[in-house]
Amino acid sequence: MTYDILINNLLNGELITKTNQEGEVFTETRPPTRNALAAAKALQNLQSQLNFGTSAINQLTKERNDMWQLLEVTQEQNKRLQNEIKSLQSLKTSE
Repeated sequence: MTYDILINNLLNGELITKTNQEGEVFTETRPPTRNALAAAKALQNLQSQLNFGTSAINQLTKERNDMWQLLEVTQEQNKRLQNEIKSLQSLKTSE
């Protein structure tokens, strides 16, 4: 999710419609207030933190998936080794 449009609106001010004494309608930009500028900065910081958090979650998810895959391989190797041990033990007892 991006807040770029909201941030730009806060930074650029807002368009207001005015009518002059002759009845002509026109628009002009009202400059941003200090509160709007502070809100824009806060939103930029939040967006940055959100991007960092999303990146961290993606990395942790990848690492978790890699660990599960390694665990599955290790469990398969363990089963093979247990079966080999059982086979060797049964051969030894049958002698």
